[in-house]
Amino acid sequence: MIFRLLVLYLAVVILICAPVFGQSEWTMARYDEGQTGYTPVKIDVPLSLSWQYDTAEFPDNRSTPAVVGGVVYFSSGNVLWAVDAATGTLIWRYPSTDTLRYYIKTGITVSGGLVLFGCTDGNLYAVNAKDGRIAWTYMTNGTIRSTPVVSGGVVYFGSDDNNLYALDLKTGESIWAGGFRTGDDVQTPPAIGPGVVIFISMDANVYGANPATGKLRWSYRLPLSPVRMQPIVSGNLAFVGCGGTIFVLSAKTGQLRYTINLPSDLTAPPVVTGTELYVMCRNKKIYAFTVNQSMARSKWTEPADVGIISYAPLTVAGDIIFAVTRRGTVAAYSTEDGRLLWRQVLSPSQIGMADNIRQAFTNISAPVAVAGNSLYVIADDGALRCFKNTAGDKTPPRIFNVVPTPGTAMSGLPPVLISAMLFDDTTGIDPSSVRLLIDDQRVDATFDHTTLTLTYETPLTTPTQKLSDGRHFLTIIASDWKGNELNYKWSFIADNSLPPRPVPKSVKQKSRTTGGSTSQPSGSGAGTTPSGTSGTSTPSETIAPSSGPPTPPTGGPPMPPRTRRDRPTDTQGPVD
Repeated sequence: MIFRLLVLYLAVVILICAPVFGQSEWTMARYDEGQTGYTPVKIDVPLSLSWQYDTAEFPDNRSTPAVVGGVVYFSSGNVLWAVDAATGTLIWRYPSTDTLRYYIKTGITVSGGLVLFGCTDGNLYAVNAKDGRIAWTYMTNGTIRSTPVVSGGVVYFGSDDNNLYALDLKTGESIWAGGFRTGDDVQTPPAIGPGVVIFISMDANVYGANPATGKLRWSYRLPLSPVRMQPIVSGNLAFVGCGGTIFVLSAKTGQLRYTINLPSDLTAPPVVTGTELYVMCRNKKIYAFTVNQSMARSKWTEPADVGIISYAPLTVAGDIIFAVTRRGTVAAYSTEDGRLLWRQVLSPSQIGMADNIRQAFTNISAPVAVAGNSLYVIADDGALRCFKNTAGDKTPPRIFNVVPTPGTAMSGLPPVLISAMLFDDTTGIDPSSVRLLIDDQRVDATFDHTTLTLTYETPLTTPTQKLSDGRHFLTIIASDWKGNELNYKWSFIADNSLPPRPVPKSVKQKSRTTGGSTSQPSGSGAGTTPSGTSGTSTPSETIAPSSGPPTPPTGGPPMPPRTRRDRPTDTQGPVD
């Protein structure tokens, strides 16, 4: 009797824990076979850079990593990498010494001990997850951009040869003879619903097919060919973005239920959490809706303003929306009201760059993956970055490119430009903490989070009010998201017998850039976190101007570990 009770107890424990273990992994690009982009697993913010693995740069890298069994599988260009999820240590790579002659253009999917990805040579590859050895390949007649999706032991994916394919996961053999033929390329992943595989072709049709036979169940004609759009299936609804509209269809019949009209075109597929939908638009804003079987309603009073264009789908983990953008921004927003919770701007890796050319910024083209309370980001500079809430950060932000130059003598006639670039490569700058003081008096400076530049100009007034002759003291205060505070002080001399100095063109343009956020009122800012530290920078940290996040100078604070120093041996293979 006791033995039976023990067995029953263990069975209950296993049933309870099984979903938790599954949720801690990220097996395919959009998390699940419905391609929702939503995981119920919560992750705490703010996040700090834990480790970074550098490979060769690959522009427009849309290959989202997969995280399974404590291993991160990712690609950049023509190599597949497997690294330890906790440390970033290399486990294996495919090919083991050389590179593929063609490029990987899909996300990574892991299922049944196999790592799956498509390539521009028209092949779908299946590689052993343990050692990186090839298990099987399947050739199509076109580039594969469609991330494979696995359901019930079957791999579904599209090709630029106009077909959707279904293969046996173990053997790679075709289940649908010849595939499902459409009128144009099938470039994006399918989504699996109850008894149906839904996918989009560039012939402007949404198709619903029988998962077992590949026979057509229904089709829906879109007004135009959707670029970079894929269907999302949640429950018995399918969501398809096209232009400035989201079409909500019955997953079973393809019948239109309703549409969601947006103020701007979609730049990426939406995220659906079941009863909520979030979408990024071309106007650089995130919109939120509550959705049901018959209608959608706006959830927020105002959209979340990201400030930079993004072509990567959003990811929702628990109650946090993660967005990535061009120019290297990773940001977290509340699903409740869209408020900013955390933002980081990546410092581009210089290791994998062609000819070691210094880059001002890096783009992010792939959505993030969330697993094990960690955030994984692959950027176009070839670096895979792991962010964690538990990663240590005791270093305050740093300051670069201060204007005026410390100790300089200049006219006090307005406009006198004061500017600086702030940067924190571990946790990121909290924009609400940024303050500028002139002679210990706070002024209304602007901090542009897209360029990380603080600017202020003394106002033009009638009559003219110039700065008095003599030394004036400037102070910039800023904190990272963990409360580590920068307190940078310098001075210049106002001499009104001197002619006004011309404003440097590059700095002047930054000071007039729109879309920046003004620093918050006094009292809401830096250094309020009890565990935070403070630091004072010196003028020696000033470096040459740059159009993006600065590369930290030699001799600065220690960087998080970078576990790879890779230079490509052949990155110029055939391109589609």
